Amino acid sequence: MMMRFAWIAGAMLAATAALPASADVIYPRGLVKAPETLDPQKAATFNETPILYDLFEGLVALDGEGKTIPGAAESWTISPDGLVYTFQLRDGARWSNGDVVKAADFVASFRRLFAPETGATETGPLLVIKNASAIQQGNAKADTLGVAAPDAKSLEITLERPVPTFLGRLALPVALPVNVASIRKLGADFGTTGKIVSNGAYRLAAIDKKDGYILVKNPRFRDAKAMPIDSVVYKAFEDVAGCVEAYRAKAVLSCPDVPTENLPELKGEFGSALRLAPFPGTYYFAINTAKKPFDKVEVRRALSLAIDREALAGAVWSGGMVPAETLVPPCPRRRARRCA
Repeated sequence: MMMRFAWIAGAMLAATAALPASADVIYPRGLVKAPETLDPQKAATFNETPILYDLFEGLVALDGEGKTIPGAAESWTISPDGLVYTFQLRDGARWSNGDVVKAADFVASFRRLFAPETGATETGPLLVIKNASAIQQGNAKADTLGVAAPDAKSLEITLERPVPTFLGRLALPVALPVNVASIRKLGADFGTTGKIVSNGAYRLAAIDKKDGYILVKNPRFRDAKAMPIDSVVYKAFEDVAGCVEAYRAKAVLSCPDVPTENLPELKGEFGSALRLAPFPGTYYFAINTAKKPFDKVEVRRALSLAIDREALAGAVWSGGMVPAETLVPPCPRRRARRCA
């Protein structure tokens, strides 16, 4: 079963009194569950993802069609053998504390990511970087990682083997850079009191028990003057139903999900504001093939044929899923680049 994202989003932005008077365009945004961390190298759930993308900018990003576009790097080249990626960082890029964003910052970030003491859990897609796995397992030193900075604006990443999808993997939250020096200084306070140094479009202004996570425009970001939203306020709810109720009350202007069991009714209530987007993931049953009768391939095949995928997708999930015939989800026709 391939999951579909469902979310509701209002068509206008509103101001709230909880934010600085200078911020006149404010986006109150709903979350389901509060983020467990604002450290992109330790984040492991969807709860953190939208905030992290607002706070940090990786080497590359994805546009609305899922196509890889420049991020902190304005350009890149790939060696003929597909092993070495060379990125050129943008001129004038700054961290939110005013420090210049340098290639050495990305080297330090990647080394921290794979350091065993960091405890990162989502490194899988990036373990193709040379020596990353050995370093994470404690079998190699950090300075042997295949990431180097020939100069302040150039970053080289060397892979263990050619991986055609590597560039897209650098758009994942786990590949976002961190200001290692500030993390060392803050220690356990990193990201818990609004003291966070980031390089993205927004900076963390405060974490408020009532108003949630308050992000304000980062004036040092290259496109700050062109950004129409001055502040984003993330409000966390215990479940999707709570977020939907807040949306009805206009306390938030969007929710990342809706209750699947109420999907037909919600479609009628919210109309075009309720949107379903494909998500390239698959739900499946894992079978213990060491136990009888599942040790026989014929039994497993029969079980697979007996599952009514259409009924599960349409009735149980109220159309919130689509039937999957293969483990790898199909590419949506209009967004084939997502699966490239």
